[in-house]
Amino acid sequence: MHLATVRPQFMLSPGRKPLRILVIALCLLAAAIGWRTWQAAHRANLAASPALMQPTAADLVTRFQQRLAANPDDEIAYAQLGLALLQQVRESGDASLYARAGQAFKESLQRDPQQIDALVGQGVLALALHDFGGALQWAEQAQKVNPWRAETVGILVDGNVELGRYAAAVAAAQQMVNLRPGLESYSRVSYLRELHGDVDGAIEAMQSAVDAAVPGTESRLWTQVQLGHLYFNRGDLETAQAVYLAALAQRPDYIHAQAGLARIQAARGEY
Repeated sequence: MHLATVRPQFMLSPGRKPLRILVIALCLLAAAIGWRTWQAAHRANLAASPALMQPTAADLVTRFQQRLAANPDDEIAYAQLGLALLQQVRESGDASLYARAGQAFKESLQRDPQQIDALVGQGVLALALHDFGGALQWAEQAQKVNPWRAETVGILVDGNVELGRYAAAVAAAQQMVNLRPGLESYSRVSYLRELHGDVDGAIEAMQSAVDAAVPGTESRLWTQVQLGHLYFNRGDLETAQAVYLAALAQRPDYIHAQAGLARIQAARGEY
């Protein structure tokens, strides 16, 4: 996928807030890294226990706390705990967990200053706290350790958008797609296209993100809801409703999809 429809210099629509792209980092980066770690740890058991393929943030927090109880100097577990806590903030809305996540990353970096997940986590945390310059600095440190880490490039996308450096954001997004085409990169392409006013292109990219996501995971459900929002904003309420219902078919209590349906009912005057 190429960003040909997003020119390096583009203007935001009146009233549009670049901060919306920040949701990408908070909703996907920590979840993606934590999921890969969980999957690797349980690879031998996945076939026998399909439920293991749907870990919640609380599952991950518990897992890494147990690892640290067994080995208090496990810098990898500290980093993964921090990432799981960031994901738990999004799932629970408990912003007090940011401090715990930051402490976990510090503990990891004290033991290994080049621990890549902790560096990436600090970048995501800085984005969450709206320290966009700091986020870019953390991303640059992480790139020195591993220049091929797609999540690091994702932080560059988000930070540059928030600072109004749109040419740099577009270039970083294309680099991220080239490194790892998937949920995280396609979602960013979608938001950049939407910011540019290319709603059809944004829908195409978000559908690609949904298709690339792991079935049954919360990240896939969240991405489906974002796709529904794009259809809603285009005025296609019927398709938006179908997308929200598809998410609810997988998880009937998924609040973001429920909220999407409520928006449709309000738009139709169905009170």
